[in-house]
Amino acid sequence: MRFRQLAGWTGLPIDTIRSAFHGEDVRTVLPVHAEQNGAETVLVATSAALAIVTGEDGPRGGRWLTRWAPWDVVRISGSVEAGLTVYVGRFTFVASLPGEPGQRALRDFLRAAPPSAGPAPG
Repeated sequence: MRFRQLAGWTGLPIDTIRSAFHGEDVRTVLPVHAEQNGAETVLVATSAALAIVTGEDGPRGGRWLTRWAPWDVVRISGSVEAGLTVYVGRFTFVASLPGEPGQRALRDFLRAAPPSAGPAPG
């Protein structure tokens, strides 16, 4: 999934966020919700690291916070059919996207993640 395909999947300001990643090697993006507080979040998979973009003032607030995580602290569990859970350190993000476009986005994310982002421990 690319930024332009996020329309309808998130309320975060897609075009503004996309411009912030203009110089990055973005492999795919994935709309998720933070398990801790339900905040709308977009995971941006780059070749070097995972960016976590979370809205600060709600989905329409126009402000967001970006955190970067090295791929070696990322763990993924679940399946394309049932949805993915992405663990980044102490944070947990859930992606359950309906239909074929949603499954394609989940597959793209799994392909973009390096082998070090293997399954979460037991």
